[in-house]
Amino acid sequence: MDFDFPEKQQINSRLELPMHIRWKLSTLENYTEDKYLYGREWYRNQLSSLGIEINGPVLDAGCGPGQWAIVMAEANSEFPVVALDTNKELLSAANFQKSKLGLENLQIKQGEIYKLPFEDESFSLTCCIGVLQLVRVREAFSELVRVTKPGGQILINVSGLGFYLTNIIGSAKSCKKEIMRQNYRFIKNTLRGGNNDPFTYFTKSRIERIGKEFNLRVRSIEATGLYPPQKKTFLGAGVNWYATFFK
Repeated sequence: MDFDFPEKQQINSRLELPMHIRWKLSTLENYTEDKYLYGREWYRNQLSSLGIEINGPVLDAGCGPGQWAIVMAEANSEFPVVALDTNKELLSAANFQKSKLGLENLQIKQGEIYKLPFEDESFSLTCCIGVLQLVRVREAFSELVRVTKPGGQILINVSGLGFYLTNIIGSAKSCKKEIMRQNYRFIKNTLRGGNNDPFTYFTKSRIERIGKEFNLRVRSIEATGLYPPQKKTFLGAGVNWYATFFK
């Protein structure tokens, strides 16, 4: 997938569609292009607004097509940045951008989030963007903590209840029963108390509990729209969350 990853954000008509329609149209190709069309400047600005400073090795666990890792490697050539995912096609897209941008400090690896192929305390910044709501949270998060240096940061991005409520209501209005069922699963799994189940949603209090469980200090928890300029909340529930912890 040799999409362009431009410096500036580009017009993307898919982002004008309701979320439940984008869910149905989601393919690896669309997903990759959507991420790249935000432009590298957008990701740099997002990291800056979150107060992320890079002063050592970086891991992007569950990197997808590598958009975050690419931007961090480009802006911090003195430090190694590792992009890790299980999907070969997405890693191929990241490798294409690595070659195109000449990012010698960017390493692309295939690996499993439940068993990260790195030594303890290897990274000053460990990122996990858009993954934890899909996996067994406690197992995955323990690995993120393990590979992070003492004093290092962990940055996560997770979907909130508002994201799934938006999809459920939209799909119900459009009679998209399968999409409605897929989204309802995230709510059901969370409400039944399966804190280590995959396919769950996050709230601010749940993020705080995870940090406390692993003896981390919460630096910030911020509600955002998943697809800016989407609203941060829906029916009073957070749509998307960024959280930063200090180990």
